[in-house]
Amino acid sequence: FDFQKDVCEEERLSQMLETEGFNVEVVGSEILNGKKPFRLTLTDNGTLLIVIISKKKNLLMNVSRSIRKIFQTSFICIWHSEANEDPFFRQGCFGLTTEGANMVSCDLFALSSAAKLVKKSTSMKRGNLICPFCQLTGFSEDDLWCHSPLYHVNCLNFNEIDCPICHINFNENTIPYPVHLRNEHGPCGRGEIECEKSTGLFAIVVCQRLYDKKFLLVQEFANTGFWLPGGQLDAGESLREAVKRETYEEAGVEIELLGVLEVLSQSRGKWRRVVFYAQPLSESNESKSKEKQTNNSTSNTPPPSSSSTYPKSLPDYESTGACWASLEEVNRGRSQLTQVHRRSINHRDLISTNKQLRLRGSEPLQWLNYIENGGEIFPLEIPQEFKKLMSD
Repeated sequence: FDFQKDVCEEERLSQMLETEGFNVEVVGSEILNGKKPFRLTLTDNGTLLIVIISKKKNLLMNVSRSIRKIFQTSFICIWHSEANEDPFFRQGCFGLTTEGANMVSCDLFALSSAAKLVKKSTSMKRGNLICPFCQLTGFSEDDLWCHSPLYHVNCLNFNEIDCPICHINFNENTIPYPVHLRNEHGPCGRGEIECEKSTGLFAIVVCQRLYDKKFLLVQEFANTGFWLPGGQLDAGESLREAVKRETYEEAGVEIELLGVLEVLSQSRGKWRRVVFYAQPLSESNESKSKEKQTNNSTSNTPPPSSSSTYPKSLPDYESTGACWASLEEVNRGRSQLTQVHRRSINHRDLISTNKQLRLRGSEPLQWLNYIENGGEIFPLEIPQEFKKLMSD
């Protein structure tokens, strides 16, 4: 902890972790500043959850990497009030494989959930499986299924890996190992949770927070960068249902759809996508109840209802988390629309907080600039020329 006056945050987190069954050891700022060596004793089962608190963002990133070198199999959470408001900070907190933090948050509920999962996946030692990412041992199939996305959602997908359960080899020419683990083993493999199935129909959304004009971006898995919330429809699901579900799963934000930006069809209708425009549901409810005040106000102060809920910060199979980002942050360092390919990631860029924001694709650049430049938002319905194509 690096707070000299605000001990309430320390006490709040310590109390929560003790409630979850952790023995809490608090270390002071002299360790974060490098004036004392960092020493902690692992419990008998090797479970260690480390929360680093400081108001200094660069210090948090540097300390988390120093701690990672000592405790390579620990779960490290960086705690900062702008965890979901500064995309460059989030980007800088995660490393290429296992050298960065596992989680960046300021949401007590999310950290409590992470603590439960850390204990569940590492404390029982019910099997003999080895995690191919961190080499932690003693996993059952279900424990590994839980551990892998929680601890290693940011590990690159194109590294060569042998599945410790079925021994199939995965590399850049195959499907990613995490996708295989998710769908072929654990609850999905036994049919207890439905596996992902291709429908060829996708829905994504540009969600804008109206009071400060920031946009919601999802920090995608495998360090592929930030992207728009959304994904593939499940069989029998409507476009509206799908984009709301995907946005909540990936970003933890409920939305109200306001319009359509684009309908795309490729490969003779085998691949289709709709781009929606939306705003956070909490902000929408606030604006409806106080319409006159909203229309006459020029303040950038967030509505009370939207300030009490954080976007997602608990890492899982869906994403690393989500963040509100300004157009300036997305455009920074770019002169034209570009797509950042995952294999072009430079390690020095990962620990920088002032270079380009890494994007999974060009869609955020395209649509965020489109909205800011006054692009037309069409009614919330499928255009007539696409209705037959979208009849299913």
